[in-house]
Amino acid sequence: MAKTAEIPLNRRSMLCGAVLAWRPGSAAKAGVLGPFQRQISVIFALSCVVLLASSLGDLYLGPTWAHEPVPLSPAPQAINRGPFSLVDHRGKAVTDKDFLGKFMLVYFGYTHCPDLCPIDLQIMTQTIDLLGEQGEKVQPVFITVDPKRDTVEVMADYVARFHARLFGLTGTREQVDAAASTYRVRRMKFFPLNLDDDDERETGATEDNSEYVVDHTTSFFLVGPDGRGLMQYAHGITAEELVEDIQQFIDEQP
Repeated sequence: MAKTAEIPLNRRSMLCGAVLAWRPGSAAKAGVLGPFQRQISVIFALSCVVLLASSLGDLYLGPTWAHEPVPLSPAPQAINRGPFSLVDHRGKAVTDKDFLGKFMLVYFGYTHCPDLCPIDLQIMTQTIDLLGEQGEKVQPVFITVDPKRDTVEVMADYVARFHARLFGLTGTREQVDAAASTYRVRRMKFFPLNLDDDDERETGATEDNSEYVVDHTTSFFLVGPDGRGLMQYAHGITAEELVEDIQQFIDEQP
């Protein structure tokens, strides 16, 4: 947390003090101001009020930042909710309504992910196991961001490696795009650079090129039994931390 900074006497405060002390020479001594002097006095007085208000505004608001500091604690995500229509790893069409009545712990990724997705899915499944009996109230869901390669069969094989209760969801490009938009998940393809015999670079970014990686949002989303988005957790959170937080939400349920 940023410390409250003292605001030193600035130019505006100094100017305001000068205005308050200012009197038009001999007229002030005589206690009488002419029309011109009265106009000048009014203008300076109004300027003083504006400058004082501005200085007080700085004092009230405290220091400003070019960019807001990134919060270290989980952030509420009540906006992360809405309808989606996908296909599960068994080939069955599902919507968001099929998950009502249980908490959902949602993660977006893809089966060809070389690093973060397997780590995060392990954390997700560890969370379910650590919750014990309460884990039955939470449905872990893995939604692909790469429907071109993540078919129903691929998803079925992949989720089985992590947990028996893990749901894998895929679908058409349009369906996946809609789900990602609902949760505000960013994703972008990157194609490798190939070198031919002459060491000339080729992007290889063609429709037939299946060798690519997908950069995507790496967050867990907790959705309530009523379909309302509750929390978003950044990559790096531990299973123990997730368990502690989810238990609080479960205990608050009527």
